[in-house]
Amino acid sequence: MAQRSSCVREVEGYLKPLRGSHVYLICVPTPIDENRVPDYRAVEAAAEEVGKHLDEGALVIVESTVGPGDVEELVVPRLESASGMKAGRQFHVASCPERADPGGCLTA
Repeated sequence: MAQRSSCVREVEGYLKPLRGSHVYLICVPTPIDENRVPDYRAVEAAAEEVGKHLDEGALVIVESTVGPGDVEELVVPRLESASGMKAGRQFHVASCPERADPGGCLTA
């Protein structure tokens, strides 16, 4: 899911390790447009993909920058739909939003 840049490389076959995992971290960019409206398409797509691989008892942590209530409104429904399970009962969701660009490089 990573975009090509000088500091991030795409991992070949990144979906293969998902099956059987117990903790998933969603950490994708949430760019804003010229009106400062966040674009959550990458977060939504990641939630749908992770949801396809969830096992009962799994934990999904959303680290992508999201606004208050967005995890409950955007991420949880996609996880539930893709997994066929209920958040809070069969799997768990936590939010720890990053306030920096996860794909950005730090330069000195």
